[in-house]
Amino acid sequence: MTWCGAVEPGFRCRTVDRPEPVYTAAHANDWRVGRPRILRCGARQMKPSGPYIGRAVEWGQLSMAWKQALEGERRAVFISGEPGIGKTRLATEFAREIERTGGVALFGRCDEDPLLSYEPFARALQQLAARLSRAPVSSETGRAMLTELVPALSDPVEAAGSGRNDATMQRLLLFEGVRSVFRTAGNLGPPLLVLDDLQWADADTIRLLRYLMRESWGTPALVLGLFRDSEPGTARESLRTLVADLYSDGNIEHIELHALDEVAVQAMVSHRLGHSIGAEKASAIHAASGGNPFFVNEMAASMDEPATGQFPHRLPVATRDVIARRLSRLSPAGQALLQRASVLGSTARIALLRVLTDGDETALTNGLGEAVNAGLLYEAGAAYHFSHGLVQHAVLQEIPLAERQLLHLRIARTMADGTSQTADESPFALAGHYRNAGSAAPPSEALPSALEAADAALATYALDDAVDWWEWALELMEALRFDPATRAGLLERMARAVDAGREQSRATRYLERALVLRQNSGDQLEIATAQSRLGAAHANGNLRNTDLVKARECFQTAAPRLSEADIARQAAMHLNWARLGISSFCIDDLRHAERAQELSSLLGKEPMILGSRIALGGLMYHRGEIAGAIGVFDEVRQAAHAAGDVVLSGMAAFVAGIMAQRLCAPRLAVERLRPELDAWPAPAAAAPWGIAARLVSALADTGDIGAIRALEREHTAREGERIEALVEQGALAFYEGDWSGPVWADVEASATGAMRRGDRCSRQNLGHWLLRAFRARGEPGRAVAFAEEELASAVAGSSVTQELVARAELALLCAEAGATGEAMAHVSRCREMFSSTEERHGLEGKLLLADALVENAAHGPDAAALAFEESIDVFRRYSTPWLETRALEDWAEALLHAHRRRAAASKRRQAEALYRNIGAGEPWLSRLAAMGRMDGLRADGTDLPDGMTSREVEVLCLVARGQSNKQIAEELVLSVRTVERHIANVYEKAGVHTKSQATAYAYSHHLV
Repeated sequence: MTWCGAVEPGFRCRTVDRPEPVYTAAHANDWRVGRPRILRCGARQMKPSGPYIGRAVEWGQLSMAWKQALEGERRAVFISGEPGIGKTRLATEFAREIERTGGVALFGRCDEDPLLSYEPFARALQQLAARLSRAPVSSETGRAMLTELVPALSDPVEAAGSGRNDATMQRLLLFEGVRSVFRTAGNLGPPLLVLDDLQWADADTIRLLRYLMRESWGTPALVLGLFRDSEPGTARESLRTLVADLYSDGNIEHIELHALDEVAVQAMVSHRLGHSIGAEKASAIHAASGGNPFFVNEMAASMDEPATGQFPHRLPVATRDVIARRLSRLSPAGQALLQRASVLGSTARIALLRVLTDGDETALTNGLGEAVNAGLLYEAGAAYHFSHGLVQHAVLQEIPLAERQLLHLRIARTMADGTSQTADESPFALAGHYRNAGSAAPPSEALPSALEAADAALATYALDDAVDWWEWALELMEALRFDPATRAGLLERMARAVDAGREQSRATRYLERALVLRQNSGDQLEIATAQSRLGAAHANGNLRNTDLVKARECFQTAAPRLSEADIARQAAMHLNWARLGISSFCIDDLRHAERAQELSSLLGKEPMILGSRIALGGLMYHRGEIAGAIGVFDEVRQAAHAAGDVVLSGMAAFVAGIMAQRLCAPRLAVERLRPELDAWPAPAAAAPWGIAARLVSALADTGDIGAIRALEREHTAREGERIEALVEQGALAFYEGDWSGPVWADVEASATGAMRRGDRCSRQNLGHWLLRAFRARGEPGRAVAFAEEELASAVAGSSVTQELVARAELALLCAEAGATGEAMAHVSRCREMFSSTEERHGLEGKLLLADALVENAAHGPDAAALAFEESIDVFRRYSTPWLETRALEDWAEALLHAHRRRAAASKRRQAEALYRNIGAGEPWLSRLAAMGRMDGLRADGTDLPDGMTSREVEVLCLVARGQSNKQIAEELVLSVRTVERHIANVYEKAGVHTKSQATAYAYSHHLV
């Protein structure tokens, strides 16, 4: 960079509110050469508030206008929009880009109460004054006129004395002087003139702008005129007239800035908070702010907790000030009308506004006209809408609470009686006004509207809205001292609604409240029914609130009282109790499944019959009747599909999938789960019982990473509260080789909590991957302890199949740890428990692998070879590559200990190929690489030269790369003395004496 001239005194970099020169100097390069400029003249200083988001279309329009200006002489672009919409930010960002590429940006703005005429031009020209090396105006009269406007443009020699003509001629000379300055400024670079807040421009400024846009500047230039289109007054009308007149010249363009879309709002707020926000939160901010960037930023800045994105009760101060300033321009009558409109919400119907103004048509018409002209309301049909939700909120906050409540009550009563033709088709509006009336509304008057709104929300499956209205209805019932039974019935209805939305934790809380009310009523049958419902909620809850201990207590308490109840209530209790038995591994609960099937058959209700069959199949599985259980699940799925009941077919597939994975048959699980997910009519996040998450776990077991990625693309949402979400996370973390990440702490804690609450099923689901993580990170002791707890849990619940699963894993873990006696005890017990005709699935592979390890410990790898081969065949047959690689690694280690290095390397390479084939994470390959350093072979299986060990070759390679002994020690995490010993051994075996000879040896033997 080359500087010509000196930096002018009195100018320095700092942040200011208004445009001013930052630094000025003459630059030697001509802008037309295209060299980068270092001169920045009058660039408006604005602290960037992050990356410029949105406005891609408008930016493209400005870029095209600049390009056209460079090809001709000048162009103009007028940018309009409401306050805060981003006009100045767009112009500033564009000016930065123009200066970066060699242009000269000049800024001027109008004040609402200007101190002088031509104010924006005076400010822009002042920025050029110190940089101009000579007076830019040839006419003495024009110069004198101009220097009165901008004193810094005076020439100390020639400024004195000039003739004056009439006012018209004086104005013309002044206009010509301004044009001459801009023409001279073109020598420094093509000028960009930004005139902000033109809605407040005086008449002289408009005349000068008109003159400049119709006269040639003699240099390429672009004028950006920014104005608010919501400000009243004659200036705005003059400006609109000017814009319309200039269209005929063909060198003007008008850009009207509109609100940002939800995507841009989400990006803006996420950047402001430093973390991503969800689409739902972004939609709420967009709705409240109307997509106005200023309001969006203020709302983001005022969030109480960035992590949760909660808004404060009151609007941010800056937002209130901006809105208050706009309101202050209205007359008292206009402000009063706007306040009443704000009580009606974001949309104000004319009929209701007429009621609130007591039929004063003049006040109504004038007030609406003022608000529309100020850009606070806009008309749409028979209603008026606030320009932003924040405007409506700000106006509403100014009304005293008592007055606001009375206004809401007045509106509600008007809508309820319909006498003024104001009845709203939606029951939500009526209920909303009664609710906002607060204590002013009589509870007996408000209750019917609350219940009607809840029913309307439920009819449209807006479950959260329905529950919200019901909550309010409960408050009104309590105020009216409704009987406990009625309130309990409403709470039970609320529980059913939230359970349909898979929010069992809320359902449980509602049912607990309902039980208390039932107990107060004294109806023993209803009390027992409430206890049974609460037990079902505890049994079928999510990760945080499932409590099978409490569920069993509820059923045991309710059972005697329900024994004489109607068949439907008995059937429901026995069915839920049977489901409890599946999760708690309790075979004794099989009688409840059989009783539920018997009672549901008497009722003739097909869904209940199929549900009891699913429970029966689950308990048959625990009894060891594996083939029979799988047959029951498949029968239920077929019957449910025939009846079009995707919920029951999904439930059957889900339970069957869990059972298949436990039996080391993940492909069987995938075959059941995949069709159910494909058939589910809603997104996978809404599918019951985490079918998508369970499918991910099964696919991870089969090693089908491609199917997992495709499933993630199709179904990105997960059921975050359910145990299956953690199962899925553990499966993917294991797959990627993340065995010690934070997910495992959650998995282990959840497994512990599940066991404490009697949820043995969830404990086993989590343990499926947790056991593997323990082993992968070299903690066999923890793996054995966990598996022993699994075994004790299965025995306590009398689950034959779960005992087989736990013993098979323990047999393998004990055999790998060298505890052959314990391993064989578990193997023997498993084979005793298997019937001669029972399908063993992949569990047989674990038993065979344990056999192989025990045989190897006793007689060596040759004796164990057949058992190794058989275990691998079983694992391949049932598509369990993780167990197959486990067998190959165990076999390789056995061969290595027997000094069968080439054979060990062969098995290791097979395992490596399998890992690569299924897309396992890099840590898996690193494990094998570590084993390869022990077998003393190159990657291709050939011997290392001259009897060197793999560690010695590793040190030799680092020596050949020029590293010092200290550097080698740091890289290999060894002491320097150890490195020196390895180097001495290398020298001796290779027959070399110096590092250069050792380097030549390494290259000649293709080690580097």
